[in-house]
Order: sequence, then C-alpha cells, then structure tokens
Amino acid sequence: MEDIVKWCITAVCALLPAIAIYLVINVLSWKSGKKSAPRNEIAQPRQYLWVFAGSTVLWSAMALFALFMPEEMDANDSSTFGCIFSLVFAAFSLSGAIWFYRWRIVLGKIEFTCYFFLRTRTYQYSEVHFRDFGNHYRIYCGKKYICSVLDESDNGERLRGMIAKHSPVHASSRN
Repeated sequence: MEDIVKWCITAVCALLPAIAIYLVINVLSWKSGKKSAPRNEIAQPRQYLWVFAGSTVLWSAMALFALFMPEEMDANDSSTFGCIFSLVFAAFSLSGAIWFYRWRIVLGKIEFTCYFFLRTRTYQYSEVHFRDFGNHYRIYCGKKYICSVLDESDNGERLRGMIAKHSPVHASSRN
C-alpha cells in the first residue's frame, strides 16, 4: 500500500509542474516579438506567471525529495508530512499561475470582457463606474466590485476614458 501512495504522489508531483511549464510555454509563444499588449487588452505582467510556475516546479521537486529521501537522512520519520506540506504549496502556486495566465480585460466598442480565474463576465461601459485611488482605480458595477487596474498597465487609461465617456456616474466630469 505504501508503494501505491508513493506512486500516486509521484504522479501528482509530475503533473503539477507539467501544467505550469505548459502555461509558461504557451505564454512565450503567445506574444512572440511583441513588446506591449494589443490595443484592446489589459493583462497582468507575465513575470508573475513565471514566478508562480517556477515555484510550482520547485515545491513539486521538494515533495518528491521528501517522498524519496533516504532513510539515513530522515531522523524522525517526517517525510510524509514534508511531502504533503510541499504538495499543498505546489497546489497554491499552480492556482496562482493559472490566475495570472487567465486574468485579462478585453476592450470593445460598447463593452468590455473580464477573464478571471474561473469566470468570464461582460459589462457595458454605461453600467459601470470607477473610483480613483492614486496609482490604480477600482471598477464597480453598482456596488459590486469587479476589479482593479493599475494606471501603468497597457491600455489602463483607455479603459478609464471609455468608462468616463459612457457612464452616467461620470457625466459631470465630462462637461
């Protein structure tokens, strides 16, 4: 039974970094040669994805090391705890990599679409408003918080301008 558990954990440890590496390779081939985002897209910096993908690989390797550590090195028989501990952090790192891989806002003429971790929503510019916080602004639909956008991000000012142009909340600032 112990061998079956070891092989199952080994399979999980191999699968998590494979998914993370696939995401990074997909991103590297996704925008090859482009220095900035397309005119109609706001996305997270890809370095965040690389950090989380790398930490997924690192935590999975640590789980494998804890699982197959020689008995001479394991004085108080804690390899199972170390393996589970590392797998939990690898799972968190993988979810962070998927979050940064998927997060983006695509701008349209009268609407914008937000792609988040597991959901995709489309909002009309006229049904949302923003609150300025200095270096970023938050977008709300009524009282519901949608997302935050940094002022430095590509096309961040374009989204703010489109919301201010169409939103009745910001009508006084247009005049």
